[in-house]
Amino acid sequence: MLLPLEVVLAAEPTDEAVVTEILENKLPPLLVYLESQVPETGPLVGDAVSIADLAVLTCFLQARYGDFEVDADAYPKLAAYLERALGNEVVQARMQSENEAVAAMAG
Repeated sequence: MLLPLEVVLAAEPTDEAVVTEILENKLPPLLVYLESQVPETGPLVGDAVSIADLAVLTCFLQARYGDFEVDADAYPKLAAYLERALGNEVVQARMQSENEAVAAMAG
């Protein structure tokens, strides 16, 4: 269930210390791990996008709403993988649908 934009905007203020802790200390080891696991080409498993790709990609799609992008210089394989995954037609269609829903909530 999507919350009305007014409810989302009325949420508690962002705790910048928590955000900084995550970005500087918690996230980098996870990005290093993903960099070591993503393939040079193709999806994570097999020849087609699977639930494994969607599980990883969903996190990064959500992070984009907060203006987070993977540093391609620091994590080149991960950045290339995400670019491939984001270019998938199923993912593109879903992103279009989400963008329309967000625009409708914003009025």
